[in-house]
Amino acid sequence: MENTIQAKNQLVPPYPSLSWHWDIKSNQFTYDQALFEELLRPNKPIETANDILQFFTPDQANEFKQAVVRARRTGNRQYLSCSLLPNDHVMVFGEFYIEEIEDDVLSGHFQPLVIIPSRQEMANLFHAVSKPPPRHSDHR
Repeated sequence: MENTIQAKNQLVPPYPSLSWHWDIKSNQFTYDQALFEELLRPNKPIETANDILQFFTPDQANEFKQAVVRARRTGNRQYLSCSLLPNDHVMVFGEFYIEEIEDDVLSGHFQPLVIIPSRQEMANLFHAVSKPPPRHSDHR
C-alpha cells in the first residue's frame, strides 16, 4: 500500500480494494477500518452494514439495497457503480461487488476508481470538462 501514497500524502490510482463481510443475522459487519478511513476519510463511523447507506445519495442507497436483495434471491454476484460521499468534501466513484457466500452471509469489496478529495478539485474537474475545445485558426 505504500506505493499508493504520494509525497503530499495524497492517494493516487490504482486505489486498493476495500473488502467487507456481513453476517446478516447478527448484523456483524467487518472491513479494514484503517484502509477505509485512509481512503475515504468518513465523517461518521461504520458499525453496521446499514451505516454504509449514509454515504450514498438516496437513489443510490436504494440501488445498493436492491443489489443486496438480488444477490440473496438469485445467488448471483452483483455489481453496482456508485458515488460515495463519505464527508462534506470528498466524492468517491467506484464499484461495489456483492455476493452471498452462504445463507445470510454477504461478502464483497468496494473498488474506488476516482477519488476527488475536495470541492476545489471537483470544481477544477467540472471546469475542465465543460470548457469549449480550443479553436483552431484556419490559415492558408
